[in-house]
Amino acid sequence: LAEMQRSQHETGAREQAVARAKAEIEAAMKNLLTPDAWDQWNNAKIANEQNAFIAASELIRLAQRGQIKGKITREQIRGVLAAIARQTTREFKIKRK
Repeated sequence: LAEMQRSQHETGAREQAVARAKAEIEAAMKNLLTPDAWDQWNNAKIANEQNAFIAASELIRLAQRGQIKGKITREQIRGVLAAIARQTTREFKIKRK
């Protein structure tokens, strides 16, 4: 019983850490994106959360290095999301006999 409670506590702590990290990323993205781009990123987050956060991490990293000047537009975020989707999409080949 004690082990089960400890496991639940660790899981809860992990979930809280993930939630805090996501909140920090979202706050940084809100500063980086125009309102239209923010809407686009939120839509992408609903469609594929993992790809949206990969793109966000990359954009935040570029901004921290000073490689991004100004706000990111809707078209730019679409391009980044499309590039991430191409990198993470697996291609399937079906052979019929």
